Amino acid sequence: MEQVKDTVPEHEPTIVNRAQAGDAGAREELIQESRDFILNVASRQVKRAVGPSDDEFSIALLAFNEAVDKYDPARSAAFRTFATEVIRRRLIDHYRGKGRWLPEVPWSALPEGTDFASADEDERRNVRYEIEAFVSRLSEFGITLEELVRVTPKHRDTREITFSIAARIAGDAALRGQFLQKKAIPLKTLFSQILFSPKTVQRHRKYIIAACIVLTGDFPIIREYLARPERGMAPDEQ
Repeated sequence: MEQVKDTVPEHEPTIVNRAQAGDAGAREELIQESRDFILNVASRQVKRAVGPSDDEFSIALLAFNEAVDKYDPARSAAFRTFATEVIRRRLIDHYRGKGRWLPEVPWSALPEGTDFASADEDERRNVRYEIEAFVSRLSEFGITLEELVRVTPKHRDTREITFSIAARIAGDAALRGQFLQKKAIPLKTLFSQILFSPKTVQRHRKYIIAACIVLTGDFPIIREYLARPERGMAPDEQ
């Protein structure tokens, strides 16, 4: 799928502030400048080209407007990172409400520790939506679900260590901001703050990134399962 080009205007932080302050002209200007960005996010989420006449674009547009109102630079990374998450959540809600699915992910393809066989039908439906969104988010970091399955640590101790690294990144505003903005583990800052083996981080880079995605995104069901001790991740390390 070909993506339209999208650049971030240098004045965007200022215009977002003006829009939040009630400047209707600034809000309209921001929306017009972000049209390609909104289309891109919607297209990536539903895995097909979304056009201005599609329902998905209308939903994404409303979600972008919501993101303008709710954005707090003290709690989030760049505005477009925050807006992307809001658009993704609203599109997921839309598909869930219509009983439709994004491209399916087979249960057998899920990483170790994500066995949802005991879940009831409604929970399995919600879980599948989260997994669809998770797979889409993984792709933004250049990781496939199949790769994640292969690189998931086999030993519980290793999973606990790598999850604690991800939890450290997700729980620190500076580390989290660098991770979301650069879509990579902020190695230099991480190693300057805590004593982790560089070999451990490098060897399990994709697994740590995946755990960071879960901890920093809207994946409550997946996070609950991954955080259970029997799944290999202690809840006190979230």
